[in-house]
Amino acid sequence: CEVYREACSYPSYPQSEAEKQAACLEHRSDCALTESDATELSSDKKEAACRRHDTDKEEACLELVEDPWYCQNATNVQPCNWKDDSSLLGVNLYQLPLLPVDEEFPFACAAGLLGSADPKEQSSSNCAGRCPAGSQCPTEATSEALPCD
Repeated sequence: CEVYREACSYPSYPQSEAEKQAACLEHRSDCALTESDATELSSDKKEAACRRHDTDKEEACLELVEDPWYCQNATNVQPCNWKDDSSLLGVNLYQLPLLPVDEEFPFACAAGLLGSADPKEQSSSNCAGRCPAGSQCPTEATSEALPCD
């Protein structure tokens, strides 16, 4: 989950505005992990955002905490409820499409794969794995392997 923010929109002239635009663009991914609607952030808020990055980006981000980030306002539509639970920021979540889905969900496992009622085994196309040796899963959505003929 990340904070959806307005576009960076500083003019290219005068130079001071162009510098704000460059900083805004450079810190766009950092601002997306900041649990604040504010455009001017405290060092504490910036550090918390940096710690939500993957390890390889975290260190580089922490080196720039004292620089101005020029985060933009959060948009009205957000991918998750980070305002009530900031622990969601930086976490991979499945976001349902905003348009209606006219299909069964979760998707049926392909023939040859074993399906399952366990939600943990419905999160990828591997389902619960290949049909066990000595058995068959001849159709989509097979949840009980059948003996080989």
